[in-house]
Amino acid sequence: MTPVYSTVLRQAWQTVWRNKALWFYGLFLVWIGQEAELIIRNYSNHADGTLSLDSWRELFRSGFGGAFSDLFGGIQTTGGLIITLLILFAMVVLVVWLAVVSVGGIVHATNEIAKRKPVKFDVSFAVGQHYFWRNFVIYAAAKVVDYFFLILTGLLASIIVTGYFGMTVGVILLVLSLGVTLILAFIAKYAAIYVVARDKPLGVAVHDAFKLFSNNWLASIEMAIILFLISFVVAAALLISLIFIAVPFLLLAIILNTAEYSGFASVFIYSLLAIGIMAVVVIGSILTAFQFSAWTLFFNELDSGKKVSKIVGWAERLSGRQVSPQKK
Repeated sequence: MTPVYSTVLRQAWQTVWRNKALWFYGLFLVWIGQEAELIIRNYSNHADGTLSLDSWRELFRSGFGGAFSDLFGGIQTTGGLIITLLILFAMVVLVVWLAVVSVGGIVHATNEIAKRKPVKFDVSFAVGQHYFWRNFVIYAAAKVVDYFFLILTGLLASIIVTGYFGMTVGVILLVLSLGVTLILAFIAKYAAIYVVARDKPLGVAVHDAFKLFSNNWLASIEMAIILFLISFVVAAALLISLIFIAVPFLLLAIILNTAEYSGFASVFIYSLLAIGIMAVVVIGSILTAFQFSAWTLFFNELDSGKKVSKIVGWAERLSGRQVSPQKK
């Protein structure tokens, strides 16, 4: 790992651990999605054929009807249905608003902490509100284009003839889909940081983000891989820890249930479930806040014109010459 990566990761961890108010942002930044999650989503959709022509036909034929029937089957009046829909809509709007505000809040807080300035949660939250609409347009546009391309490639893959040719075309479409998803994710992230950290207009932020990514695409992918590996290790450690915690609870619950104390057994089971949910939520929030903080610090390194790619460094050493720094 190059000094830039290790420095960025160390600073990001110190920022998040010492400023626990940032965990609140991480709780909602989960909904933004990271690069690895988007890749897994695209691959599973293509591999399972969930975007195929037959799947869409089935969805329109019975999927929507069954979903609405299960969700609203217990509602007897039109007024109750309207109220339920309004509540659901309000919840979605609130989560989206908090997620987008959290982007601006954590970018501002991370930059201020990096400058050794005091940061108050209400100030960073206000900054996130100030840049809400610009960041909302950035992420909404990226999601629309991403899903349009995902659905298009999925449909095309489903109607291509079978056999070797069809398999080859399907792989090509999958790679294209993954590539577009990654590019959009990086550009949206960098554009949002440009908006908050540099106060750039929407169009300028997107243009500069595309330029920054095109000049540093290899370093961006390396950073994404490092953060994915960290997330994988943390998730594995959390799973193992929960298993060790769960074993005594389950054994005690089995003993109590055998002794006809099923009520106490249920208490232990629900306690175990509550502990598991709380652990996942807290650690997930910390990890997501850490990732966005790391991306903000990494952006600063790239925007300053530093060359950080480890692969480029290897290439320089192998070739025995210095490669000119990447242009901003």
